[in-house]
Amino acid sequence: MYNLDKITRRVKVMIGGREYALAFSLSSLQELEKYLGNINTLFTRGEIPTLNELVTAFWIALKGGGRNMEKKDAESLISSFCREYGLEKLTEIFFVTFALSGFLGKKTSDELLKQFVKDEDVKELSENNSSKNGKAAKHHK
Repeated sequence: MYNLDKITRRVKVMIGGREYALAFSLSSLQELEKYLGNINTLFTRGEIPTLNELVTAFWIALKGGGRNMEKKDAESLISSFCREYGLEKLTEIFFVTFALSGFLGKKTSDELLKQFVKDEDVKELSENNSSKNGKAAKHHK
């Protein structure tokens, strides 16, 4: 359903047979904060983000991953994603993308990834393959 690229800090999601990259850069997080207010509260309030927060974050993460689109177009894509995988996976993708960004610090990011990405769901490229090809080590889910 999605791949984690820890080198480029992108989550690649399959929606309707197409791959979309999601990423939060510093400027992406600043944009997210314009819409949602203090993003630190998303992690300290102990609640699941609202649907509006998830949709806005997914739209901005799409832009961070290189897919610039209008919010209404992103909403259509998100609807397809939710019909295919469910709202719970949208929430998971949000937290995984944020953790992969690294802006929570290594310890917190690793803990968040461990919470959502289970060992049995992750396949890692062998070191031989990634070093021979010069490609980043990736996780697949």
